[in-house]
Amino acid sequence: MDAPCSVLIRRRGVYLTVAVSDPTQAGGTVTVSYEGRVLTKVDLTGTRGASQVTTIKSR
Repeated sequence: MDAPCSVLIRRRGVYLTVAVSDPTQAGGTVTVSYEGRVLTKVDLTGTRGASQVTTIKSR
């Protein structure tokens, strides 16, 4: 991560579910990396601390 945030990563088979929230409620974009690669970039602007969730296929 490149900014303060809370992150949950759950693996189910070949899929990763990534949940990101900004407890500071400052907003902005957060880059989430896992196992040496960038998984996703999440825009937290206007979420007021609410989690943003995405599911991606892992390699």
